[in-house]
Amino acid sequence: MRDGNLDVKLPSEGSGEVGLLADAFEALVGELREKRQLEDLLAEMRRRPADATRGVALTSATSAANVTAAAGRAAARGPLLGSTFAGRYDVLSVLGRGGMGSVYQVLDRELDEEVALKVLTPEAFAEGTQAVQTLKQEIRLARKITHPNVVRTHDLGEADGFRFLTMEYAPGTTLRELLDRRGAVALAPGLQIAKQLCRGLIAIHEAGIIHRDIKPQNIMVLPNGVVKVMDFGIARTADGTDPSTLDGQTVGTPHYMSPEQAMGRDLDVRSDIYAVGVVLYELFTGQRPFLGKEAAEVMHKHVSAEPPRPSSLRPDLPDYLEKLILACLAKRPDRRPASAADLYGALTRVVA
Repeated sequence: MRDGNLDVKLPSEGSGEVGLLADAFEALVGELREKRQLEDLLAEMRRRPADATRGVALTSATSAANVTAAAGRAAARGPLLGSTFAGRYDVLSVLGRGGMGSVYQVLDRELDEEVALKVLTPEAFAEGTQAVQTLKQEIRLARKITHPNVVRTHDLGEADGFRFLTMEYAPGTTLRELLDRRGAVALAPGLQIAKQLCRGLIAIHEAGIIHRDIKPQNIMVLPNGVVKVMDFGIARTADGTDPSTLDGQTVGTPHYMSPEQAMGRDLDVRSDIYAVGVVLYELFTGQRPFLGKEAAEVMHKHVSAEPPRPSSLRPDLPDYLEKLILACLAKRPDRRPASAADLYGALTRVVA
């Protein structure tokens, strides 16, 4: 089988049932070893206080300084800390703020459990617009996803003049924080993060959704080593309808945009594969493949420039893994792994 421009050799058909069982057992042992090393890495981070000079993220997409600032700005665009929102949600803290809205940690009085509440910006989801109808359809699709590697979406509502959605609250460490504090991640825990990310993305794509904003800020790593994909704030359905593109505006995060997304073209699941490639590049080298002072400069490089080979930044990186990362970063979608399942299968062949 060929994943993009990467040749993947499958086990020989003559290996027999015993051989297949042995391979499965070896893969299971490898997964457990990787997951244990990931848990150890997270435990070490908890034991060592964060360096306040490095812009460390909290349990969501923003740094500690940004969260403090966001709490003040959010007052005019969302519920106040300590208030009860929609007569049901006690607002405990601000988790993050982005282009599509602000995220809060709240206590759901009816369920007596903590959930995440995202208050959407009126500009992006005004009443009566196509964006609202698309968002409702997307929520219907997302609610069906019950995969352990995807943050569960609960419901969509409106109160106090705000449209909001509620999601599973997953207290952990974002991959952004991990990278900011640790730099490049060791091979075994890095592979575990990559494989769980792909498993979550498989479930998202099977639900008919293109995420469109895969990035370290939207990848949560829990203390038990479970990785969860979160934030469908700018996701779009796989039929091409887009709830968050206003007047032809390109929406997303420039450092993790596929070339076709940067150019405002139609997307499919392979755009998410490209974003995963950027995440993997940063995960294993500690650096993004394309840097620039302005968003437009970074987006232009995604479209026209070739990234430095990962091994130039990390010489001990396995050759096969480097080829896989570069395949994900192919400019043409048809040169990338065709699906998250193909990418996951290729990752299982990398030996830590």
